[in-house]
Amino acid sequence: MSVRLAHSYFDMLKSLGSETKLHLIKMLTDSLLKNEGKDNVAKSETLESLFGVWADDSDTDKILETIKDKRSGTTRHIVSLD
Repeated sequence: MSVRLAHSYFDMLKSLGSETKLHLIKMLTDSLLKNEGKDNVAKSETLESLFGVWADDSDTDKILETIKDKRSGTTRHIVSLD
């Protein structure tokens, strides 16, 4: 789909003068470079949102103890779908 769209734009723009084409190339290149920087930031922010970071510098045993204390202790009841 996007390849056909690119060909369609090219057919419209191929009659432009050389200077106009170069200006258009520069604008497209600038937009790619600008978006590339945003993509790297967005990817790292997205990656950081996929995992939790412990707020303090507790040792492993203290973290495990805190996690176990926060558990509700309830068990799930399996419901038959029959």
